[in-house]
Amino acid sequence: MNMVWAMNSRELLSATHAERRPFIILTTEGMRYAGYWYFYFGDWNFTSKNTIPVYHVETVDVSQIDRSLKRGLWDGKRPHSFIISDDRGIETISVDNSSKFSVIFLPAEGKAFIIDSSFNDSLFVKLVLLGEETEHFRKIYQKGDVTVWGVR
Repeated sequence: MNMVWAMNSRELLSATHAERRPFIILTTEGMRYAGYWYFYFGDWNFTSKNTIPVYHVETVDVSQIDRSLKRGLWDGKRPHSFIISDDRGIETISVDNSSKFSVIFLPAEGKAFIIDSSFNDSLFVKLVLLGEETEHFRKIYQKGDVTVWGVR
């Protein structure tokens, strides 16, 4: 009886406590266009009504970006912030802390991502939209539009 119990407990432990393997996150460019759903399901609340997150993508040119930054407006409204990611790095310009949306500009790609400002510091924004390493994740591989992030 003890032999059977010992064998079953080893099997149970190996099934429930698998050996530690490296943890990775895989991101693709296509995730950018499904961002609304990441925010929607990521902010799901089972005890109250869910809010509809702000998330959409627009094509922009450098003159539109410059005009928005100069005026401090996007589509006639003041954003919480502008986040610009270009070859010089990532810059955040605070505009109106009471605003509920922010604009992320990727000038090299001609894209503007209008997002719910509560997600400015989210892992999705940092890894998927900005391609930025974080305190806990580093880029370990990139090919084409696929990036693999590993735990530091």
